[in-house]
Amino acid sequence: MQSRISGEDIYNKQQETLIVWNEIDQGDDDDEGTDLALSFQDKEGCSEIWDEICEIQQSLRSPSYIDLEALLKMRDDPDEYSTKTVTLPPANLSNIDEIQRLLSDAITVGQKQSTASLILKDQYLPKLLDLWKVVDDLSSTEDYAKMYHIFKDLIMLNCVPLIEIIVSSKYIIDVMAALEHDPERHIGTIKHSDFLKSQAQFKEVVPLNDPQLVNKIHQTFRLQYLKDVALARILDEPTFASINSLIFVNNIHIITDLAGNEAVMNQIFTKLKAPSTTPEELKDILAYLLEMCSLAKNLEPKNKTVFYELLSRNGLFGVIENTFTSKDVKVRMTCAELLLNTVEHDPHLLRSHIIKQDNSLFDVILNSLSTCPDQETGVINILTDVVRNICDVTGLLEGSEKTQFLNTFYQHHAKTLFAPLTQEIPTNMYHSEAAGLLKNNLCELLSSFVKNHPQCISNFLLKNNFVKSLLNLLNCREKWLVLSALRFFRGFIDVENTAFREYIISENLFEPIVEVFLRNASKYNLLDSAILDLFECILKKNMKPIIKHFVEKHYEKVKHITYSPVFHKLKEQSEKNEFMPPTPETSDAVLESLRTRERNRFLENRNEEAWFDEEDDEDYLPEKDLSSKKSGGTLKNTDHSIDQFTSHEEFISKKRRDEDDDIPFTSLEEFNKQKKRGRDDEVNILGELKESPTKRGKKFGGPNGKEKIKEKT
Repeated sequence: MQSRISGEDIYNKQQETLIVWNEIDQGDDDDEGTDLALSFQDKEGCSEIWDEICEIQQSLRSPSYIDLEALLKMRDDPDEYSTKTVTLPPANLSNIDEIQRLLSDAITVGQKQSTASLILKDQYLPKLLDLWKVVDDLSSTEDYAKMYHIFKDLIMLNCVPLIEIIVSSKYIIDVMAALEHDPERHIGTIKHSDFLKSQAQFKEVVPLNDPQLVNKIHQTFRLQYLKDVALARILDEPTFASINSLIFVNNIHIITDLAGNEAVMNQIFTKLKAPSTTPEELKDILAYLLEMCSLAKNLEPKNKTVFYELLSRNGLFGVIENTFTSKDVKVRMTCAELLLNTVEHDPHLLRSHIIKQDNSLFDVILNSLSTCPDQETGVINILTDVVRNICDVTGLLEGSEKTQFLNTFYQHHAKTLFAPLTQEIPTNMYHSEAAGLLKNNLCELLSSFVKNHPQCISNFLLKNNFVKSLLNLLNCREKWLVLSALRFFRGFIDVENTAFREYIISENLFEPIVEVFLRNASKYNLLDSAILDLFECILKKNMKPIIKHFVEKHYEKVKHITYSPVFHKLKEQSEKNEFMPPTPETSDAVLESLRTRERNRFLENRNEEAWFDEEDDEDYLPEKDLSSKKSGGTLKNTDHSIDQFTSHEEFISKKRRDEDDDIPFTSLEEFNKQKKRGRDDEVNILGELKESPTKRGKKFGGPNGKEKIKEKT
C-alpha cells in the first residue's frame, strides 16, 4: 500500500498500536473517502511511525525551508538515509543555507540524535553564535530569518545536554536575540534578550552562598521562559516534554537544597520577625516563601509534609498573624496564599495551631475576610478556601481534635464568620462587588457545613435563626445571590433532620420563596427552574410535614401555575398522605399500643360483668356485707386476676368518659374469640372494632344495659 502523507490533520493514533485516517482520492466525487489503518505488533514501532508522520506534517506546513526531495528519498529508503554520514559544514555566511537544510532535514529520532551528537562533539554551537554576530552586523532580513530557523531547529533536535548548553549564561542572550527574528512576526515586537538582561532580575533575600544552586535557579528560569514565551507557539510535543522534565528535576533539587539549608531558613524567619525589617524587605521575603511553596508541589507527599512542618516550626503562622493587618494589598494576598498552600496539603497544621494559640490567628482570618475592600476580591476567594479546608473534618476519626475544633468554631467563630448573612436587605438592593462575592462564598460555606457536620451546626443555625436571616438574600437584585440562597436552602431541607423541618414549618420559610417565585412572573429562567427543582425534590422524597404545611399555607397562591405540574402534584400527595397506611417502621409500635388498650378493655369488661353479677346476688348477701357494699366497700375477689371492683357510681362515671373516646373496644366474648385465632390475626381486630359510640353504648353503656344482660343470664 502506498499513501502520500497529507499536511492536514486527518491522522489518529488509537490503542497505542493502530494509526487510522481517512483518505480522499483525487477525482473521486465521494466526499466520505476511504478509511485506512496501519496496525503494529508493538507500541514502539507504532510510536516511531507516528512521530515521523507528525514531523513530516510539520515540515509540509512550512515548505519554505524543507528539502522535499530529501524527504521523499528518506521515505523510499529510510535505512540508507538514517545511516548516511552527516558532516557539518563550516559555520560561515556562504554555508548558511546548507546549515539550515542540514538541521531541518533531521526528522526522525535517529537523525536528530546523530546530528545533536555531532554538534556537541565538534562544539558547533559557539561557531553558530559567531555566525550570528556576523549576520547581526549586516542586518540582513533574509539572513535573520535563516538564523532564526537554525537556532529553532537546534532546540527542536530535542537533545537535553544541548538544551542545557543553550540556556547557560554564556550563550542564552545571543540565542534569544536570534529567536527574536521570527519571519512570521513583526521584527522587534519582542525583545527576549533585553528582557533577560535588564528586566529579569534575580533577588537574593538572604545570601545563599551556593553557586551551583544559584546557577540551577537561573537555568530553570530560562527554560521556563524558552518554553512559555520564546518558543511557545512552535514547540513540538517531544521537545516540550523534555524541557518540562528538566524544569521538574531542577525544581526538586532547588527546593530540597533550600529547605535542607538550616542557616538559610533561620535567616529568613529571623528577618521576618525582626522589627527593623522594612515593608519592602517583608514583601520580598514573603514572596520568597510563596515561591518555595510553589516548588514544594513537585515533592513527594512525605517530603512535602516535612517541608510544611519545617515552616510551621519556624513560626510561619505567627508571622502571618502579625503581617495580615498590613495596608499593602500584595502583602495580604501573599499571606493568604501561604495559608492556602499549607492547608491544602495538611489542614491539621493550621488547625492545631489555632487550638493551641487561643484562636487569635483564626480571628484575624475571619476579620480580614469580612472587611476586604472591593479591590481585594482575590483575598476573599483565597480566605474562603482556607476556612473551608480548616473546617473540613470529614477525614478525621471521632476524637479530641475533631470535637474540640468544631466546638470551638461554632461557639466562638461561626457567628462572626456568618454575620454578613444576617444583615437586613431591602427589596431590590444592589451589593458591591466584594460584599456580593463574600455573601455568595458564605452561602457555599454554610451549605458544605450543613452537609459535612449537621449535628454540630444544628444548634447554631436554629438558636441564631440564621436560615431565616439568610433568606433575606432573596430580596437582592443580583440573581446569582438569590440562587446562592436557594442552593443553601435546598441542601438544608435535604438533610434528614426533624428539627430542621420543624424549624422550616414554624418559621414559615416558604413564604419568601413563594414571593420570589411569583415576583419572577413565571419567566423561563434559571431562578424559575431552581425554585421548581426545590419543590420537585420535596415531592420526590415525600417530606410529609413539609408538603402538608406548604399545601395548607401556600397552595392557593400557586394553584394557577399550569406550566409545571409540581404544585398540583404536591396537593395530590398531601391528600394521599392523609389516608396512607402506617409504614412498616411504625406498624409494630401501633400494634403494641392497640394490644395494651385491648388488655385494659378486657379488664374493664370483666369488672363490669362482675358488678352485674354482684347486683343479682345482693339479696343473698348477709346484711352486714350488703350494707358494706352500698356504702362503697369492696367484695372479696375470687379471681386473682382482678384485685378490686369499683362502686356502681364510679363505674358509670368512668364508662361515660370512655364513650366520649373514639378509641374502639370489644366485648369479652369478641376478644376471647380473637385471642383463640392466634397472635397473627390480631390486626383484624381493628376492622371489627370500628363501631360508633352509639353502638358501643347499646352494647354496654345504654340505660337498659343492665336489664339486657340480666335477661341473657
